[in-house]
Amino acid sequence: MPAPAHAVATTTSSHRRYHKIPLSLLKIIKEVLSIIFRFCKDRKKAGLYVDRHIEPYIV
Repeated sequence: MPAPAHAVATTTSSHRRYHKIPLSLLKIIKEVLSIIFRFCKDRKKAGLYVDRHIEPYIV
């Protein structure tokens, strides 16, 4: 039983940081991401871009 409880705890904690951003900002980020994915066929490059430029603002 402790294993599933721990899994639930980790998922809720990882989701918590996203609730700190306003929904309008989230929509903008999603649009930006879709544009990045459209231009960057290489998903790894797009992922690195997200980590470097968008992740620091999600705090």
